[in-house]
Amino acid sequence: MPVPLWVAVAVLYVVEQTWSARRGGWRAVCSSAAVLPELCYSQFLNVVYVVSLVGFIAGSNERWGRTEATTVAGTIESNRHRLGQHIVKRLLAAAGVLVGIGVATLPFVDLHLAWTLVSIFVLVGSANTLFRLLPLSQR
Repeated sequence: MPVPLWVAVAVLYVVEQTWSARRGGWRAVCSSAAVLPELCYSQFLNVVYVVSLVGFIAGSNERWGRTEATTVAGTIESNRHRLGQHIVKRLLAAAGVLVGIGVATLPFVDLHLAWTLVSIFVLVGSANTLFRLLPLSQR
């Protein structure tokens, strides 16, 4: 089974970080290896996101706990409302897939534009983090 690229990069990162910290003793090695459970949790979240996206696109109806009994009129009205929501969900999912395809093919069309957009994304994310950490007003 082939290993996905980013899993291999993450394993390489953990090995390099742990190897670099070996001069600090066993505590430094254990501290640097603590990122491994976080990476596993991140991969678990990625699986949850993919399963949720597939359920969203397929229009599956999840339930939590027991449901209440409804009347026939309430069921018909509920089904109409649910059908409208289902159509909107499918349209949004199709738009998301088209945007994803456009983003995925952008490096093949214009590599310079793709790197420019990646750098803008990183700079905006960094600025957002910085402004979140710095208080804007003194209270």
